[in-house]
Amino acid sequence: MRRRLLLIASTAVALAAAIPLSVIATVAMGISVLHWSGVKLTEISWSPSGVNDRLLPVNYPAADINRVGTLVTQHSDMFNQFSYDGHAIIVHAVTDEAERLARQTLADYPLPWRVDRVRHSEQLLSAVVQSAFDNVRRDGYLDTRIVGFDDSVDRDCVMILAVRIDNELFARLANFRDTVCVVYAPNLIVATQDSGGPPGSAYAAGFWDPATLPGAYWVLLTGFPLHIGAMLLLAALVWTVPWLVRRRRRTRRPPPASTTEPGTAKAPTA
Repeated sequence: MRRRLLLIASTAVALAAAIPLSVIATVAMGISVLHWSGVKLTEISWSPSGVNDRLLPVNYPAADINRVGTLVTQHSDMFNQFSYDGHAIIVHAVTDEAERLARQTLADYPLPWRVDRVRHSEQLLSAVVQSAFDNVRRDGYLDTRIVGFDDSVDRDCVMILAVRIDNELFARLANFRDTVCVVYAPNLIVATQDSGGPPGSAYAAGFWDPATLPGAYWVLLTGFPLHIGAMLLLAALVWTVPWLVRRRRRTRRPPPASTTEPGTAKAPTA
């Protein structure tokens, strides 16, 4: 019984460490993780300088890009801006109709270009920026957990840069689902009220600060059901596979050898 209780306790401790670490590792590989609210955590930046932007610095080629700019501006309900990856102009189309329009408009365009598909248009994300901003304000000020907003084409969502996270923050953004995404930057250096920022300014205490660590740890432990399920399944396998192996060995164990010859009876003793 004592051994079984020790195994249960060690399993609980292992899960308490493995679930948050699996979330952090997944995000570090560039894979977004889905919170139970429907909002994604897309990046964790440990740098004090901010977000590790995946896009190259915008340095467009010395050529006329007005045709591309006009296309995405006039049809902002069908496109989500355009970008340049150092090799080609990338037009971000939302619908099949937008993709056909881009190919027709840029058929004789002199620069390399391609069309990538995205889920959300610039028009939609621009509206979400204001709605999300209004949703996370408190007493007229921006929530102190949040530094800023950006309708980033790289992430196809309104990026919310947060220096502190918890389940309540994700729940406040639940209505926006996949149109918003959270980037967690606990070590970001930001202005505070003491350093000249306005009242209610965001502040970054750092991941290990005792005041903010419980909320961050709790959301990493309980906020992402796919990781919880995966770790629970792994723990169940660790428990059940050795038990099944032992049981199979017992059932295959041969019966003890008989000490008498078949067809003979043991002689009676006096």
